[in-house]
Amino acid sequence: VGLKLVALEAETASLLTRRSIQQDPALVKSSIESLVSAPSVILCVERDNAVKKLLDLLGPEDPQQARDLDQFLLRAHWGTDLVHNGFYGSSSFANAVQDVKACFPEGVCCEESPMMKAEKIGTNVKDQLVNPEVPPRRKLVKSSALSHWDYRAPDRNRQQGLLLPMALRQTMCLLLAPPLITKCHHPPYIEVLDQLGGCGFQVVGARMG
Repeated sequence: VGLKLVALEAETASLLTRRSIQQDPALVKSSIESLVSAPSVILCVERDNAVKKLLDLLGPEDPQQARDLDQFLLRAHWGTDLVHNGFYGSSSFANAVQDVKACFPEGVCCEESPMMKAEKIGTNVKDQLVNPEVPPRRKLVKSSALSHWDYRAPDRNRQQGLLLPMALRQTMCLLLAPPLITKCHHPPYIEVLDQLGGCGFQVVGARMG
């Protein structure tokens, strides 16, 4: 529901310091330097139980531990060490709310859910870059026939336009760190987006700027 290609400032990068290195000033400094060294892609994705599902997909913060667990975890595949582990993912629901507000203060592009309303996360329906009403040929499609979006259903294509707020639906951010953008011959975030979609996540907003 949100995407940006941004050059992070040190203050913002410090908020994304991984829990596993927060007690080591040298690693924190290296992490901030890495995050501000080149552009990063920030994604805001949503699905039921989004925080746990995304953390399960990312794997442990230490890429070596991730590889020992499952070579197909995102950090196992793209990470090299604790500082350059490829991804930052919100570690809890409270952190997810904080991250969404910090990274997408203008709001995200989706229908407002009860959670978003309670946490005062804006829905950016007027933003010219992600507004589904611009150009006019785009439109939001609502379905009264289904109560939820099931990515395992055989008629998945017919559910793509379903935009119904769910009590368990969560919205959170995923940041792809600079090495994933600058050290590859092709944009790896395309594969990441495909894998997220296969796991039931829906990107309801995106931006590169």
